[in-house]
Amino acid sequence: MDPLGNTPVFQAATAAAAAAAALQNKSDELVMPDLYEANQWAMEEGSFIDADMQRTARNNEDTGEYPRYGWVDITKVFFDSCSELNLGELAQDMLFGLFEAMSAIEMMDPKMDVGMGYNKHDAPPHTFESAVESGALKLDNFTNEELIGIFDALFACLVSWLEGNSMDQVLFTCLYLHQPSSIKDKALRYFCHAIRILIVIIKNIIIISSVNEEEDFQLYGNSSLLAVEDCQPTAVAAQLKEAEDDLVRLSKTKQQPESTMAIVHRLRFMRHFYQSIFLFDFVMASAPQESNMNEIYKNLNASLELIPQIKRSIEKGIQPIPNSDSPNPIGFSPRIHDRSQPPTFPRNVKIRDRPSSLLFLEDLVHRLKYACKIIRMRDYYSALNFFIEFSKKSGQCVLSRSVLQGLFISNRRLVFGTIPIKDFLWDSVRAFNSPPILNPKHPLIADLKIQMYLDTFFSVLH
Repeated sequence: MDPLGNTPVFQAATAAAAAAAALQNKSDELVMPDLYEANQWAMEEGSFIDADMQRTARNNEDTGEYPRYGWVDITKVFFDSCSELNLGELAQDMLFGLFEAMSAIEMMDPKMDVGMGYNKHDAPPHTFESAVESGALKLDNFTNEELIGIFDALFACLVSWLEGNSMDQVLFTCLYLHQPSSIKDKALRYFCHAIRILIVIIKNIIIISSVNEEEDFQLYGNSSLLAVEDCQPTAVAAQLKEAEDDLVRLSKTKQQPESTMAIVHRLRFMRHFYQSIFLFDFVMASAPQESNMNEIYKNLNASLELIPQIKRSIEKGIQPIPNSDSPNPIGFSPRIHDRSQPPTFPRNVKIRDRPSSLLFLEDLVHRLKYACKIIRMRDYYSALNFFIEFSKKSGQCVLSRSVLQGLFISNRRLVFGTIPIKDFLWDSVRAFNSPPILNPKHPLIADLKIQMYLDTFFSVLH
């Protein structure tokens, strides 16, 4: 029950308004009595005020006490009314339609409303600071099994993000990504730096290429989580190489070098994969020069060679707890950002398992290698057929699709970073059927009107 519907309350508000009007009219009468008499009105003329309200206004007495609440329990009435509906029927009202019905369903669905999964006795989720203070988060002295488990969980989170899930709900459930500079273990610190900068580069590639729909990829998230730390993108590869070399030397002195080399393989894969994506972003901003493309190919091939070795050592790392939302027992707080998410997409995220995540990364590297072939297509028709074929095979991957678009048309809106689109179309038409009017030796080519028509035609095409 709406408290505004209470009659005494409405009367009280009306009385207050009438009293203020009367005071104003009295002051006006003192200054301009003739004008007041000419414009004087009787309260009875206000047809919108009934007799009871008029009496209340005249007496200037507030006879009602404002209620503190006016809620009525309608649970039984609601369920009795619902029982009269057949399956699939919807009771529609001016203030309750399909949109309100779907909102009501989503608010009580655990998959759509993360609050439904909470228990009032649950402890609040750990932040990085609280986890370190309580001793729940290690910063040093990791075992090899713990590092392997954390790295594999981060691979799974990266894949889940590329598949369209929220960055905050998958990647930044890993507390180590919040403050990598505080991590004392060199391998984990550099690995987390690489993941953080990869997020920025991948978002930049996808935004600039602009070939994704809103539901394909979550571009937005808590930007404060990506606050700049003391790490330069150009230094990440060297840092990862340094951590690799230290572990390789350490593996020669340990009794179980296999688990140490499993960490090396993951760092090495991250280094080559990072360099590939970094160079893709650089090439898309300039032009796909042969030296850069060769370097990209080399890093992608090195990444492919390392994936089988990583797959064989998945079981060496600590595994997720059964029936747990956390992808790893150490370093993750799955519900840390649940309360800060907008209710516009499903908030119960299932992170990919580790074997399928590595398979996705392997396929992604293959798709990126295939996308590099676009630089061989020197006319419109061959480029169009390549795009169609690529879309059939791997069009569902937003990153490889964005890389393909960025290699073909750079950030400067030039084909391959050097050719204006109009000139590219001109050469393509001439190569396809060689019309006489596009022949430089044709006598009409010097006609200014024909030149204007041709320029207009090719300008409209692109």
